[in-house]
Amino acid sequence: MNTAIKGEKRSGRGAVSARMALCAALALLIPAFFCLWLTVPRFAYQNGLEALRQKDWARARTHLLKAAKTYGLDVDTPGAPWYVPNGDAKPLYKALGESFLAEAAALSDAAAVFAALCCAERYFRGALRLQTLDVSAQTGLARTMAALERGWPYFEPNKKNPYDAAPEFERLLWLRPNGIEAHFLFIRYLNGTGKDDQRLARLARHLTEIYPQAADSLRQDLATRRDWNEKLEPAIIAGLRAAINANYQSSTARRALANLAIERGDFVAAIDELQRALALDAANKKKTSGVWLDYSRLAMLNSRLGLVEAATEAAINSLRLAGNRESALRELWRIYRDNKQFRAFLTMLTLAEDRVRLPEARRIVRASCLVELGDAELAQSSLLLVKDPNYQPEALRFVAELARKKKDWDAMELAAQRASALEPKNIANFYLFAQSLRAQKKYRQAVEEMDKAIAAARKEDPSLYNFRAWNRWDLHRLEDARADWLKAIQLAPENAYFYRSLAMTYEKEGARLQAVATMKKALALAPGNAEFMNKLLELQGKHQK
Repeated sequence: MNTAIKGEKRSGRGAVSARMALCAALALLIPAFFCLWLTVPRFAYQNGLEALRQKDWARARTHLLKAAKTYGLDVDTPGAPWYVPNGDAKPLYKALGESFLAEAAALSDAAAVFAALCCAERYFRGALRLQTLDVSAQTGLARTMAALERGWPYFEPNKKNPYDAAPEFERLLWLRPNGIEAHFLFIRYLNGTGKDDQRLARLARHLTEIYPQAADSLRQDLATRRDWNEKLEPAIIAGLRAAINANYQSSTARRALANLAIERGDFVAAIDELQRALALDAANKKKTSGVWLDYSRLAMLNSRLGLVEAATEAAINSLRLAGNRESALRELWRIYRDNKQFRAFLTMLTLAEDRVRLPEARRIVRASCLVELGDAELAQSSLLLVKDPNYQPEALRFVAELARKKKDWDAMELAAQRASALEPKNIANFYLFAQSLRAQKKYRQAVEEMDKAIAAARKEDPSLYNFRAWNRWDLHRLEDARADWLKAIQLAPENAYFYRSLAMTYEKEGARLQAVATMKKALALAPGNAEFMNKLLELQGKHQK
């Protein structure tokens, strides 16, 4: 009996152990299966994000909606099921909102745009129900509401607009009171809708106070408004002054003030602000890569005011501080050329050569200045001194152009040929070479050079085919010339002169009907052209005979 009781106890303990083992196994397997199940919606979510990056809206939404369905999410309900991990539902709703919003921007049909924006609104609101303080979801909702408000007159032109995005932008600013993007979005919304000009001015002032770099963008966006001079520019200036008083990005703010002064033609104020900005950078030992541009602008402003010595000193400082002295030199030449101060430029360049190591591009810009002064011989002498292979092809092209003006075709041919040898992939060299050959009636060689130019061109250019066609025409290769003009027309179908040339070829080949039809196309593109009309009448007369 004792033995039986002991056996029962052993079997009872075994059953308990088995149940415990089963429970332990289930306790391990259930979370494992749950985690495995979660990989399905998460994988779909990641695929959806990748499709969004590729702007494949349909595929993105397929994956994102699959993830939402697998999770059992309903965007119109306040929360998410208990088993959906925290942080999974909200990003999914935001991604769906972004996909619909992006698709709406790419659509053209008004009904489809409206439907996509309504879906975007639903999903952004769904994300905000899960987390009311989510800035990116609120940003998406504000943008969507703004698009709905702007688009409503196209969707339902005869009905009152039920959308008002202003409260959503106000809430976005409440969430992010110093948000740069939030301010820009709200400002552009108010500017586009014409709402609350006082609010627009206050936003512009605050934005430039917390982010002085915004002043240039605001000027570009708002300067055409009627209240720019009266309200908006003063508000922006007040914001920049506030940043300076708070010693916050003061040099940036002063550069922005200088830009505003330049735009309104107050060059004295602009010079003062730029000099103050440079003094601040020097006092703070701040090295700015764009300082040379400040000095270039000072050179421009002083030139405009006729302050030659100040302009010269600023120009030399610009060259001294520039990381790329060639760019600085060409920018200065543009400034002096626009102000027609050619003698002053030559003086500045001579002084700069004594103080700063300059690239051989200086000889090219000096030649440009000398040409403006009418001294082509001295300009050519400057160009022939260029020996640096980085600049020699440009100098030789310049020499070829000077020779063209003098109709010195041999000199033009020689310079263009040398440039072609130095830069065999530059179509400008071959084109110049071919032009010099054509001027000497060397049509066959000109065609060969144009073959090289067309082969080297990264993008097909109708002018190249047109020029080759003329040389083929003069060689009496009518079929080849016709092929070139047909190609030129294919590339530039609105050019009436290409049709005129093609008609000329048809006429030469005896194809009167094609010549008349082509000439009619030329005249349709240039209806007031008397020469075209006379040619058409001539062709029609010959055809009738």
